[in-house]
Amino acid sequence: MGLLMTAAVILLPLLLIALQWMFGRWSFLIDAAALLCALCAGIIAALAVYEIRRDGTVFMTDIHKLFTNDLFLLTSGYLGIYGIAKLCMHMFNRYRAL
Repeated sequence: MGLLMTAAVILLPLLLIALQWMFGRWSFLIDAAALLCALCAGIIAALAVYEIRRDGTVFMTDIHKLFTNDLFLLTSGYLGIYGIAKLCMHMFNRYRAL
């Protein structure tokens, strides 16, 4: 499983870069998806923190319950891949500018 996740972290940002390079309009869709994912992950995290503070149950099991939320994992996973892709694109653009 670790090998599969490592391969995904390497290959999926490259796929995002290729989609943006080959199809210019995909860039807007990829950025819009990242914005929606950031909003969704932020809302889920904020609601989880609010629930913990409201109930006064600051236990590790309550805090880590956030990581069992599939929607949170999906949206934050996309943000991680998106962030790596944007860093790579920035690096390539800086290299070309030299």
